[in-house]
Amino acid sequence: WAVLALLGGGTLIVGQLVVFARFGHRWHNSLVRFGQRGAPWRAAIPRFHAQLLEGVRLMASSGFFLPAAAVSLGAAALDVLAAYAVLSAFGWGLPLFAALVVQVCIYLGGMLPSAPAALGVYQAACVVSLALFGVAESPALAFSLLMQGTLLSMILLLATPELFFRFRGWARRA
Repeated sequence: WAVLALLGGGTLIVGQLVVFARFGHRWHNSLVRFGQRGAPWRAAIPRFHAQLLEGVRLMASSGFFLPAAAVSLGAAALDVLAAYAVLSAFGWGLPLFAALVVQVCIYLGGMLPSAPAALGVYQAACVVSLALFGVAESPALAFSLLMQGTLLSMILLLATPELFFRFRGWARRA
């Protein structure tokens, strides 16, 4: 259910962006009138709306928005499933929803300024989210280290061949 909720929420967000790209211009005149009255901060609202509308239109017109959104949602769903697999390996008997909560907390924590590879923030997000399900701090920290190590090792494993072939190409040109 958690993965379906994640996919449903993502679909809802994509749908809202598509509707905004198609019909957002209809609100602009009302926002301009709103911005002309009262406090100076109101004048920024029509400018922000115009910039947002232009950005959404560029994404929608490029032809890459829907495939990119589908790949992003798929990657998020795989992250939730990976977290669930690691949670299951710890034997805590937590539901799939717990993995979704962990991933949402990690995503939200990723918005904070942090050290490279989000060291510290990743661990804090895992500890806080797992505390909601009654997991103690030490096991939650172990979970976070295992999860982050696994994900980083997968990135390195997948990136190494690309780096090797690029380095070979640079070596030939020299």
